[in-house]
Amino acid sequence: MPNLIKRMPRPVAHRPVFLFIITLLFASCATVLNGPTQTIRVTTGKNIRHISIDSSMELSSPAPAGPYVYVVRRNKAPLVIHLDSDSGRKTVLLKSRNSFAWWFNIYCNDGLGMLVDRKNPKRYGYPPSSHITLADTTVRLRRSIPVGKGSVRLSLATSVVNVFNLQTRSGRDYTGGIFGIEAGLDYFYTTNRYLSFSAGAASSAGLWEYVGAGTHTLGSSLYLNAANNHVIGGLDMGYGISFSRLQWRRISQGIIPSPDSTVNTTGLGASFSASYRITNQLRVGILYQPTFWSMNHSPAYNYQDYISLRLAWKIPLNRRNR
Repeated sequence: MPNLIKRMPRPVAHRPVFLFIITLLFASCATVLNGPTQTIRVTTGKNIRHISIDSSMELSSPAPAGPYVYVVRRNKAPLVIHLDSDSGRKTVLLKSRNSFAWWFNIYCNDGLGMLVDRKNPKRYGYPPSSHITLADTTVRLRRSIPVGKGSVRLSLATSVVNVFNLQTRSGRDYTGGIFGIEAGLDYFYTTNRYLSFSAGAASSAGLWEYVGAGTHTLGSSLYLNAANNHVIGGLDMGYGISFSRLQWRRISQGIIPSPDSTVNTTGLGASFSASYRITNQLRVGILYQPTFWSMNHSPAYNYQDYISLRLAWKIPLNRRNR
């Protein structure tokens, strides 16, 4: 008997998954992560009475000495900022730049999202914080808000890469890892200089050293440091002293090391740091702490060091007028 029922096409089970993968590959991170507008903050020198920005919405300032807060639309074109002072009105341009979300396409979709969003205004962004000063007839624009004298910040940091150069019983050993944390306080004694006091811990240890076969070496550091720091544009540069407890250990077949396979050094040394400001609170930088003088070994001079590539967060605890 002839088949009177028309055969329907069989659904393809993997089609939704395929479409989802294609969507991810060709979606732009800027489209997904960036909105059409962003909020920016602008502070000014004392001789500037008021500012205004074309094609923007001004929000209320949180305090008389606080920043102007605006909502602006993302665009390739620069923002036009008008300054009103005793000497009249002046204009300065705040240029846009490719946003972090646009560059993030390199990681999440091998850069294909850059092609998709090459003409999309969402790819752009303006500096989230800016400071404008007026000296005579010269207008200066700084892409960060200066910290007032007397301000205090909480500083938190985590390591991305650690490298240890440590003394062993048979010479010297280099080892590295990713674990490291640090907490401290920053005190600004001028608008571009501050004292920092920090405590931290770092280690090259991982689970595989304890469960894996063979012999492994571990390095660790507990430290205190105090430093004087200079703010130079987008960079923070620091130098000071450190007090450290360094440890080198050998582990065989996952067994906790015996005393003769452990070397502890308590010593004094220097502390050097450099960090680049990504936002007002987020930094990426490096810490270098050499130890020169050992308090528990002879001879006393015993060079060792700890180097860390890290991310740091600077969180204001109070706000002072500039």
